Amino acid sequence: MDSLMRKRCCLQKNKKIKVLHLSYSDLKGGASISAFRLHEAINNCTNIESKMLVVEKFSKDKNVFSFENKMNLFIYKVYNKLLFHLLKFQKKKKKISQSVNFFSILNLKSKIKKLKPDYIHIHWINSEMISIKTLSGLNYKKIWTFTDMWPFSGTEHY
Repeated sequence: MDSLMRKRCCLQKNKKIKVLHLSYSDLKGGASISAFRLHEAINNCTNIESKMLVVEKFSKDKNVFSFENKMNLFIYKVYNKLLFHLLKFQKKKKKISQSVNFFSILNLKSKIKKLKPDYIHIHWINSEMISIKTLSGLNYKKIWTFTDMWPFSGTEHY
């Protein structure tokens, strides 16, 4: 949580600040676990309401949202697998995991709009969770925690 958000939390006693964490998962992988722990810690602050939007939900936390439509999730997983195999044809010196995030298969924009956040905290959003174009079109204040070097290295995860 940045200092500006902390100050607003202390100054605005009557208004709850709403933070939405975007992460591929809530409990699968180091970046996801980190995001989930932050989400839990923020919910302990009385003036901040924290929610998470994920592709894969493993926790029983009522403030973690995933996709109810199993067909969309199935299409997303098939598309993701296909793209994973296509990226294998790219010439590269090292075996490095990659994500391109060109397309938004899942309709995150409408989900985010329904949750009405003040801030969006972006964590590990790869595996085609949301496209860069869709992300840039979200008219919310954004905080991005770089859990790997993907945001500035093109397609590779380090």
